[in-house]
Amino acid sequence: NLNAVQLVATAFARAPAPLPGAEVIERTTHTLTALLDDLTALARLEAGRELRVIGDFDVEALLRELCTAMQPLAAERQLVLSLELSALHVSGDAVKVRRIAQNLILNGLKFTERGGVHVTAGPAQIGAVDSWQLTVADTGVGINERASPAITRLLRAATREDEAQARSSFAPVHTLPSESSHTPGSASGEGVGLIIVKRLCELLDATIHIESTQGSGTTFRIMFPRAYPASAAPRP
Repeated sequence: NLNAVQLVATAFARAPAPLPGAEVIERTTHTLTALLDDLTALARLEAGRELRVIGDFDVEALLRELCTAMQPLAAERQLVLSLELSALHVSGDAVKVRRIAQNLILNGLKFTERGGVHVTAGPAQIGAVDSWQLTVADTGVGINERASPAITRLLRAATREDEAQARSSFAPVHTLPSESSHTPGSASGEGVGLIIVKRLCELLDATIHIESTQGSGTTFRIMFPRAYPASAAPRP
């Protein structure tokens, strides 16, 4: 039903004589579609219906392709999307790694007014474990100002009980991402996207670290295993 409304709204908005309000309806349906996609993905993750599919892939090629695809969005917001990548081949779930990076980059672009988003990736070491690190840093308003400290508590929750407590104080606000309604600090569905990142990190045995300063930006650092035991069964 939502797709039908979106098709009609798009046709009205692009007609030779656009109907009043058609562009607003079109933007709203796009926003709702994206939100429903996120909620569906989150529901699958929380129901244990997503599996970890391991294979070899080139991190540099994956992130370069992703950022190239997202350059038009950065240009539209007059922001810089930059890369600093090392040649890196790993074993992991390329589709889910791409979703993590995409959500974090979109989050950074959405809440940055000046400057941009910088993406880095390279080898890392956690004790005796070979790992690799993905970093997405923005120069935006900072996570505490743009939403609520509860988001940070949610992402850092060590257990489901801690997470339930964090969720109880977090109510995401969904606003239309238009020039007239967007203001620095508004939370446009950010909580859902970041919870998906957290769930995907759990599925991939990855850890997430957050550094955020109000008015200066936010940095997400994700540490992934560079390989998984060959005998490990797919994780639900």
